[in-house]
Amino acid sequence: MNGHGYGLVFEADFRDLSVPGEPRSLEILLFTDDSGHLSYVEIDYCGNGLPMPGRLDLESTPYRVFKGDTLISK
Repeated sequence: MNGHGYGLVFEADFRDLSVPGEPRSLEILLFTDDSGHLSYVEIDYCGNGLPMPGRLDLESTPYRVFKGDTLISK
C-alpha cells in the first residue's frame, strides 16, 4: 500500500481453547512502512472484542495465515 504509511504483510490466527464451546482467537499482525521496514505489530484477542486473559491455551499451529506479496520468504 504505497503512500499509506504501512500495510499488512503477515497475519497468523490461533484458536484459544481456554473456554470450551466458545470460539476465541489470538491474532498476530505485522505491518510495514512504505520502504518495507517493520513499522507496527498488533496482537488482538478476539478481534479486540474481549480483554486479553491472563492465561491462554492456544493450538500449536495457526488456523489461518496471511502472507502478503511483499513479504520475503524462503
